[in-house]
Amino acid sequence: PPEERRRQKLFVPRSLADFEDGGAYPEIHVAQYPRHMGNPHLKKKAKASAAGGASTAMVRGAQSTASKAIINVEVDANGEVSYDAIVKGGTNADKKVYSRLEDMKGGEAKQEDIALPTEEEEQAEAEKTQAALQALLSSKTALDKPKGSALQNASTSQNIEEKTQFIRYTPREDAPGYNAAAAPQRVIQMVPAQLDPMMPPKHKHIKAPSGPAEDPVPVLHAPPTKLTKE
Repeated sequence: PPEERRRQKLFVPRSLADFEDGGAYPEIHVAQYPRHMGNPHLKKKAKASAAGGASTAMVRGAQSTASKAIINVEVDANGEVSYDAIVKGGTNADKKVYSRLEDMKGGEAKQEDIALPTEEEEQAEAEKTQAALQALLSSKTALDKPKGSALQNASTSQNIEEKTQFIRYTPREDAPGYNAAAAPQRVIQMVPAQLDPMMPPKHKHIKAPSGPAEDPVPVLHAPPTKLTKE
């Protein structure tokens, strides 16, 4: 039996019973022919049997075992050869296999499924598509625009004349640096300072990490002990 042959130290699969309707054994490094597929010895035996050799009985036995794996030719409704039995056998015996183009075609379509859309539906779909494209373009163009401190720094160089202010004030006599010889009233011109638009921000905001999701586990400490026995 095949089980006893496998228990032997040197197991070489030769007959169809050794494979048990399966494939070759990759761990056995010998020439194997499951179901006699590509077996060159069958052709030699067939030629020898045709010549009237002594191995006629062996060839007939091999041909009879090989014929068990041959699938019968079937004909479909149109009179053509059907090869569905090749893919519907074996492990696909209990499955539904679609092997023809007719199996993939659907039935008759409903009238409401193939009806043309109305003008309101076309307008609504066009607006939805335009809004989606506009959102996509706005997200792409937003990356190319400067933002943050660069815009604020660049705006300081615009409309300087409108932002310029003249302030008149009277200095106090007890103020440090008071000069009595100067005019009693003075005028100061306030101009916004020029800033470099490409200057990086001076303040870096770092987001603090969030706390733990659960309450921390209390750490239990032993009571304090004295260092000496005194």
